[in-house]
Amino acid sequence: MIKLKDFALIQKLKNEGLSKQQTIKTSGLKAWSVRKYWDYTEEEFLNAGYRTPSLSCRASYVEKHKPFLLKELERNPKIKNSVLLDKIKEQDPEFSITASAFYRYMLKLRELMGIQESKRRREFEAIGDTKAGEWAQVDFGEITLCDMYSEKVKVYFYAIVLMFSRYKFFCIQREPYTTKAFIEAMEKSFRFFGGVPKTIMFDQARVMVVAENCGNILFTEKFDEYKTQAGFNVYLCKAYDPDTKGRVENVIRFIKYNFFGDKEYCGIDVLNSEALAWLDRTGNGQIHGTIKKIPREEMDFERLHLLPHKPLEKERTQFIAAVTDLNYVLFKKNYYTVPAGKFDTGEKVRLEIDGEMLNIFTIETNELVARHKLLIGSGNTSKLQKPEAVKHEKLIQKTLAMLDFNTHAKHFVDKVIEDMPRYTRQQCYLLQRIANEFDSREITQGIEWCKGQKKFDATELLVFLTKTEKGKAEKVMPKRTKKHYAKRAEGLAKYMMLAEVQDEK
Repeated sequence: MIKLKDFALIQKLKNEGLSKQQTIKTSGLKAWSVRKYWDYTEEEFLNAGYRTPSLSCRASYVEKHKPFLLKELERNPKIKNSVLLDKIKEQDPEFSITASAFYRYMLKLRELMGIQESKRRREFEAIGDTKAGEWAQVDFGEITLCDMYSEKVKVYFYAIVLMFSRYKFFCIQREPYTTKAFIEAMEKSFRFFGGVPKTIMFDQARVMVVAENCGNILFTEKFDEYKTQAGFNVYLCKAYDPDTKGRVENVIRFIKYNFFGDKEYCGIDVLNSEALAWLDRTGNGQIHGTIKKIPREEMDFERLHLLPHKPLEKERTQFIAAVTDLNYVLFKKNYYTVPAGKFDTGEKVRLEIDGEMLNIFTIETNELVARHKLLIGSGNTSKLQKPEAVKHEKLIQKTLAMLDFNTHAKHFVDKVIEDMPRYTRQQCYLLQRIANEFDSREITQGIEWCKGQKKFDATELLVFLTKTEKGKAEKVMPKRTKKHYAKRAEGLAKYMMLAEVQDEK
């Protein structure tokens, strides 16, 4: 039985006017196949015994996902089978068919659609089997993704694999890796592993190596200090020799074509979160093609042979800067604000880097006055946000005291500040004037009415009080809006009177 695409080729050449003999030479098909199916229609060909892909009873596990697979292949014919398998597992956690059976099914499905999967390049490995906890390989990768607006976004990732268990880890960032970012990525991987391998194999990357000459290696200062503190040995590959660390090269390709295979950029935090889930589900959770074991299970044994991990202390670096007349300090071409009125123009402050944060202290009293997240790039501003409830804390407490710290009053004031944070001061002053003229019983009634109307505003409370105590209310009302308040109060009184009459009926 020939394939559907071969039958389609025969019919195409026939319609172009070629004879049977010419069709045999052009298509390269066997003579008996051309002669047998020369006069067949497509319906006759399908009824003659051609079937869609079938893999015994286990094919039913894949068949229910066939519409999804056909849609994905039509959208992206070059999508990897491993990416499709991971997508199905993500949608259907109960999917249990083996990877090899799924790949055989996809081979037939691609043949049906006339899609040829690209052949894989042969890989080489210079180092054979190793002992548990002895070796790991590290490398970097980069890839360009598209966001939801089809804009291209380039991301960079660090990957490490333990050579005994094939247990992997990788993390992603937007900027190219520096020595500091590289060390932070290694710290994340050691926390993920629960220990440190004895020897790690690296490329001659600039983030760790300044120069190498006939085996004499000059490391960067920060990396040299870090490897000594962490306790691992370094095996540096020769220049232009990627085959030496073939296992991590395979991991880089695996990450690119499986994890990133059909990924949309939705932010670095989202990518890193999805990366951990992918590692658990696919990267470390399925049978490895070479060792025929699951890396996650092998890691339980290898973890016992790793060196203990000593967490790296956060880098703390101090600088001195001057406060400008606009109440900010300039640090590494970015602007960080300080509390207004706290400093005179030109007054010195102490800046301290604490991991990814920038702390600002006074020099004389060493008081922490501001804390900002370090900005990336230049010309950006980090504004010190101070909640209104903190900024006007004394005013709010005085207002509540004048309202006898009533539970209803506190809830009302909290909602007023939440709904109108920009007018906290004006609202508190109006509430204080109301507290001076009305007793707590009247105010509580007004607050209950406002709560029922879902109007958390001191002016609405004043309107309610005005309808019964117009004389007192006039002392509180702003002069320019007295008529407005009075008219609203009269209307409210008439409305409530009509409502009472309706209730009596």
